[in-house]
Amino acid sequence: MPSRSARSHRVTTPDRPFTQEMVLVHRVFRSQSVLLPQLVRAVPAGDRGRAEEVAARVTAYTANLHHHHTAEDDLIWPLLTERARLGADLVRLMTEQHGTIDETFAQIELALADWSRSAAPEARDRLALALEAHHRALVAHLDDEEEHVLPLVREHLTVEEWEAVGAHAMSLIPPAQRLLGLCAVLDHASEEERRHFLDKLPLAARVVLRLVGRRRYARERERIRSLLATG
Repeated sequence: MPSRSARSHRVTTPDRPFTQEMVLVHRVFRSQSVLLPQLVRAVPAGDRGRAEEVAARVTAYTANLHHHHTAEDDLIWPLLTERARLGADLVRLMTEQHGTIDETFAQIELALADWSRSAAPEARDRLALALEAHHRALVAHLDDEEEHVLPLVREHLTVEEWEAVGAHAMSLIPPAQRLLGLCAVLDHASEEERRHFLDKLPLAARVVLRLVGRRRYARERERIRSLLATG
C-alpha cells in the first residue's frame, strides 16, 4: 500500500527527478519486511532445510536494503547537505536512522546464524522478533524520508544525479536478485507508475523482464505461498 506521503511525488516533469521511483522501491521493502517474520514463524521446529531456505531470503533482503542505503549515503546526503536549506538537519536524522537500522541488521544476523544451524523454536522466535523490530525501525525511517527528504530531492537534485542513485544501488545487487527486484517493483506499482518505470528501461531489459523475469517472479511468489501454507 502506498505510504501516507506517496501522493506528493506523483507529479513529474522532464527536468525534475521522478522521486516516486523511490516510493515504489520503499513499497517493496515495506512488504518484504512484513513477510519475512511470517516466513520464519512458519518453519516447523527442527526443519533445517526449510530454515536455510528462508534464511537465504532474509540475507538477500538485508543485503539489498543495505545497498539501497549505501547509495543514499554516498550520493544523496552530500548533495542535500551542500544545497538544501535545512538539509543538514534532515541528513543527520536520516544518517541516525540508517544507523538504527544497521543495529537491527546486527541483531538479525546473530539470530539468523543460530537458527539456520539448529532450526530450534527458541532461535526461530528470536529471529522473528528481531525482524519485527527491524520492520518498525524501517517504517519510521521510510515515512520520514518520503515526507521530508524526497521533496528536497526534487528541488535540489538534477535528473542525472537522481538516476545515478538508482544505477549505483542496482550495480551492487547480483543480476538474479536484480531481476526479481525489478519484478517486485512492478508488482507493487500502479498502472501509471508501471508505464513510467518500463518506459525508462532499455528494450533489452524489457524483453528479459517479459520472457524471464515474469516466470521467475511467479515461481518465487508461488514458493512463498507454499512456505506460508505449510507452516
